[in-house]
Amino acid sequence: MQLANATSQCDCPGIATQTFFMTDPITDSLLPPNDEAGEKFLQASDSRSGSCYQQRISYSVKIFRTTIRLAGIVQLLVQIVKAVMSLTAAGNIRLSIIVGLISGVLFVVVSLPPFLERAIAHVASQLQRSRFRTGLYLFPFLLSALVLWAKIKIGPTSDEWRHVSSEGSLSEYGTAVAYLLIPIFAYPMLKQFKRQGKRLMASLYALFIASAVFIGMEEISWGQRILGFQEPQFWTDHNVQSEFTFHNFAFFQNNLLHLSFVIAGFIGSFCWLGLRYWQKRQHASRTDTSQLAPKLEPTYLLPDWPLSSFFYPTLIFYSLLEFTDIAQRFNFLHSADQEHWEFIMSLGVLMFVVINFFRQGQERDRMRQDLT
Repeated sequence: MQLANATSQCDCPGIATQTFFMTDPITDSLLPPNDEAGEKFLQASDSRSGSCYQQRISYSVKIFRTTIRLAGIVQLLVQIVKAVMSLTAAGNIRLSIIVGLISGVLFVVVSLPPFLERAIAHVASQLQRSRFRTGLYLFPFLLSALVLWAKIKIGPTSDEWRHVSSEGSLSEYGTAVAYLLIPIFAYPMLKQFKRQGKRLMASLYALFIASAVFIGMEEISWGQRILGFQEPQFWTDHNVQSEFTFHNFAFFQNNLLHLSFVIAGFIGSFCWLGLRYWQKRQHASRTDTSQLAPKLEPTYLLPDWPLSSFFYPTLIFYSLLEFTDIAQRFNFLHSADQEHWEFIMSLGVLMFVVINFFRQGQERDRMRQDLT
């Protein structure tokens, strides 16, 4: 009984056990509620109403709603100020400002109930279905096509495109937000690994969280552009962009930065092959591991193939910059484009964590049922 009580804890702060989602009696997964059925479901409040899986979906809705709404409001305010300044100085509004205003409105609309609740519950219920996994794999191709279309439409060598892709762009801030969201989902997982006695997994996730915070803060120069503080003189003398970041120090920027992105893109693109090999070895083993807690759980460490495509653009872009002279031969590829491809990769890392966040909740519910 003590063990059952321990495994029922969900580690999601601020989330009550009441649920607002229906379960499919066949697949035992969450479905978006409709008004009439949802009302009856709330009144009935079946025995699964306190499941960790459902609590984690409620937790995700809360986090994403706050983030998206805040991002939309900030985006609208910033773009309105830019529009006024552009009208005053040039008598017109740049296309990038119009796009920024539209994206800000979309963020606010998406954050309004009940759209977000239904969307997250639907996505969570489809995670293991082949159609969803295929769609997830194809999604980065759509994003990449939109980026290339926008670049051609605006002009690959125009000042407008360089402005859209510059430091402090929407893509760069999006990358920062994605990485800074990762600890919010990874920390409850870390706590659960510790509770299960999986110290190695907990340590790896602690390192993962620290890395995500570091990368996210590096993307916004540790708040320098937001707060407007002056970097120390040492950074001014040795930082390529004269800002408070570590990855832009001259030695790393000139020798290791592009290569590190190539390595990260390659690992993200093809590590699912290692995951498959690992899973096959475990399956082929005659040792009964069903009662054992393995020190390493590859599913929580390596993204599967549906997420591999999020890493393709970064791998291709930085490989072209690092190993070819295509940027000099064709006036289309520019180093400023990196922000868009890094943003797509950051979405893949965030999706990896969120999917595992839900998976761990389902596994805990199954353990809870076995114990009762």
